[in-house]
Amino acid sequence: MKRFLAMSALLVLTTAGALAEPLPLLTGAVRDQSGEPVRGARVEGVRADGSGEGSTRTDARGTFALEGEGIVRVRISCDYCRTEELPVVAGAPVVALVRRYSALLSNGPGPADLASIPYAEAEGALALEPFVALRDSSKLLPGPQVAFGGLSGSGLILQRGVPDYDLAANASSFRTTPDRYVVSLDAQGPGVAFLYGDRAGAGSFSLDPLPLPGLPELFAGTSSGGRVPATAGAASAIAGLSADPMQIARRVDFTADAAPGADTRLDAVASFSDGDLQAETTNHLESSDVFGRVFLERLRAQLTYAGITADQGTYAGADYGANVWSRWSGLEAKAGISGLPPASLFGEIDVRKNTGAYQSDIAPAIAASYETLRATLGERYASGSLSVLAGASAYDVGYQSGLLDPDYSSSSSGGTTSLLAPSFDAGVSLGARWKAGLTAAETFSLPSLLERYGVPPPSAAVVLNHNAVTQISLDYGDLARVRLEATYVEERTAGFDNGTTQGAGTLLYWQIAPTLSLRSWYMNATGTTAPSGPTLQYAPPFVPGTLGSAWLTYQANDAFRADAILERDLLNDGPYEHLDGAVSFHLAGKFRGMISTEQRHGTHATMFGITLQP
Repeated sequence: MKRFLAMSALLVLTTAGALAEPLPLLTGAVRDQSGEPVRGARVEGVRADGSGEGSTRTDARGTFALEGEGIVRVRISCDYCRTEELPVVAGAPVVALVRRYSALLSNGPGPADLASIPYAEAEGALALEPFVALRDSSKLLPGPQVAFGGLSGSGLILQRGVPDYDLAANASSFRTTPDRYVVSLDAQGPGVAFLYGDRAGAGSFSLDPLPLPGLPELFAGTSSGGRVPATAGAASAIAGLSADPMQIARRVDFTADAAPGADTRLDAVASFSDGDLQAETTNHLESSDVFGRVFLERLRAQLTYAGITADQGTYAGADYGANVWSRWSGLEAKAGISGLPPASLFGEIDVRKNTGAYQSDIAPAIAASYETLRATLGERYASGSLSVLAGASAYDVGYQSGLLDPDYSSSSSGGTTSLLAPSFDAGVSLGARWKAGLTAAETFSLPSLLERYGVPPPSAAVVLNHNAVTQISLDYGDLARVRLEATYVEERTAGFDNGTTQGAGTLLYWQIAPTLSLRSWYMNATGTTAPSGPTLQYAPPFVPGTLGSAWLTYQANDAFRADAILERDLLNDGPYEHLDGAVSFHLAGKFRGMISTEQRHGTHATMFGITLQP
């Protein structure tokens, strides 16, 4: 009996030791065709008989560790990827490259797209962002403007985070950016307008020429020029030039980063640009823009930050025989504090001083200034299936004048106003494939100096546009090859403009085949807005109609890519439909070539380019 008990105990201990012995561990990494790590990819072990043996997911670095016995292959799948099965080599990590359908992962054109599409001008590329309307113009003033479809007014352009607009007369800010200069862009709707204020209700559009690594490029054709980047340690610069029969544009950008402490970051940016635009013998415009920003942030238990921004712009010339000159400048200081994700309460104080002057043959000479004080309180939340940005900004605006025209009385042309801009923007996942979004916001647009003072006598009260915006959207993705979206937006405007506008749009992104993708959106805009009284303005009117684009891309590998785009936007306040295309291809070594053709401001443009690849 004792012998039997001893043998039984030995058997139990031996079995327990065997059970406690860890399973073999298989490690590896998953990256896409561009070398970027793939987060959240599902990795499944497969035995020789085809049965499964364990599964896991990759982390933020694209790496994984999988326990399993007898694994001879791994099956890797991820959202909008082609599923791959790879053999396992004993004792070696798995290095997997998957083909990701990048066309379905982002809303608009990414850096690789911007290097390949036919649109050399930033405003043309922005019109490929879903539901962004391009209101183009063959006139020198106001020039091209962009806004979300269904919304009146023109959106706010952010050049490297710095608001860039003509507060004197609201002319376009695209004129001094060379062709093929911008390599990164982003569009945000009215849900973030309370963070910026004036003009952001029609959308905020960010342009950046300097995500690293920058690539040199030369191009010729209807437009000729190029860009050259340079990097030295934590400092970078890029210079660009383009010239076509109508326009010459030159620009230089600088950026530098520093880390004064382990938890502190300092960055500075500066930009200098100018342009000469000649439409006809009697129509010409010389313009320039300068801006700079210094930003300091410290990350500890919370994020604290402060920044100073300065900008200045001018233009002078003749538009259809009328001489015109304008100058504006701004100085801004802000500071804020924010909690850390997933739920972060934030607050910010912003003070800005704006000055401007305007003279032309069709309006009185104007020189005035105004200050804005903004206090913002809000919260960001992003976790699991829910993301929310909610808050409100209180604004205090004060105009002071220094009008040059003797017909004005300086005592009647100042004025102050205060307003509150609340906002709620939320997205919720309804399972793995469906997502719903809701935006409800109060936005505003301040009158340009021309709008406020152009028709005498100026009002003692500050009349501005108050906009009530509501937007709902529903998004479906099969996580394989198809994305669908439907959206509806409505805006009610009261102030120096009055009216109601609506927009109903649909989106289809479809990876037709591994090498062929279609990105398409269309929006039908209805309604009208009109000035509430006599006014002078360059701002384009709201034009109802159907806008959109159908963008087809063929890309077998890095050696060859072709893009064809049917785009419908606005030219001179009327519908304008055009078909544009481009092909890019590997030449030799690190050199890549491109040929493109597009309709630009009602004229045909062809371009040939060479880019140096990293």
